[in-house]
Amino acid sequence: MNHNSRREYADRLYHRPRNPLRDPLADVKQPLSRERRGKAKIEFSPEDVRMIRAKFGATQQEFAELIGIKRETLRNWEEGRRRPVGPARALLRET
Repeated sequence: MNHNSRREYADRLYHRPRNPLRDPLADVKQPLSRERRGKAKIEFSPEDVRMIRAKFGATQQEFAELIGIKRETLRNWEEGRRRPVGPARALLRET
């Protein structure tokens, strides 16, 4: 009997209410492999960023202004010194 089924059995046995904050996908999620643990997900390579900008036909300055970042940040992404993270990555994903 695994941990989750024991917990469900105990919940039924003692009529404990379910925890509303429990992750509904906890039973199907898999832990990261040892190779991926602690490493950022690389979603956009420098070529990807250049290709997205080219799709708009914009200069670095124009595209940076369009997505609300500094030109230097965009240049760092395109040269592979930095990678888009957080809201910037979400914005690139939508373009």
